[in-house]
Amino acid sequence: MLDVTAMFSWSVSTATKYISSFPIPVEWVRGTSSTHPFINQQARQVLMNDGHRQAAQFFNMFADQLDSGVVWVDNGLQSTCHLYDPDTKSGMWHWPSAAEKCKEFYHKALRLWQNKKHARAMFYLGAALHLVQDVCAPHHASCRIFSGHVDFESWAEKRKFNYLTEKGGIYGISDQPEEWIAENAKIAKQYYSLVNQGLPDDYHRATTILLPRAQHTTAGFLLHFYNQL
Repeated sequence: MLDVTAMFSWSVSTATKYISSFPIPVEWVRGTSSTHPFINQQARQVLMNDGHRQAAQFFNMFADQLDSGVVWVDNGLQSTCHLYDPDTKSGMWHWPSAAEKCKEFYHKALRLWQNKKHARAMFYLGAALHLVQDVCAPHHASCRIFSGHVDFESWAEKRKFNYLTEKGGIYGISDQPEEWIAENAKIAKQYYSLVNQGLPDDYHRATTILLPRAQHTTAGFLLHFYNQL
């Protein structure tokens, strides 16, 4: 098991200097959705309360890097790769799917960590987490982003604190990062016909299941990464 205290005596502020040393436009993350950092935060709390204290402390050290990555990946055309239909096992049109991109970011994070580029590794792990979280939205899991997608996510963002969870992480889905995407998408797609009507009560019914799942599977995904180090 990784001994966080022994390996890392530096503070979060010291670790942060690494992320400014590589050419990724971190300043782009300002003004973006707060839902993804919220999910990250709750996932770390879930880890702590589920007894994975060392892992929770480890990821708390890199909270800023994880959050920078989790919002950076929404910029520009990258957002076209945040879709995955579990029935077709593909994304939208000819774009890479969320499963493909999650696998790419996850393994990039592992390589960077092995090369001792720790803050940068956490940045790309944050990017992978974004996709695990995105496919908990029915529109992302149905590859239908022009039919109420923004309305549903805006509604959920404004009310996210009503759906926070602090325990009960979902662990051990798979050793393959893309399978975490597939499993979340299977659940989320079932709610597309419900949220497609755009009714607040239906949004609530779906969000009651899906936003906690995003938090729980983020905790599980983090623990899986931690166990690879």
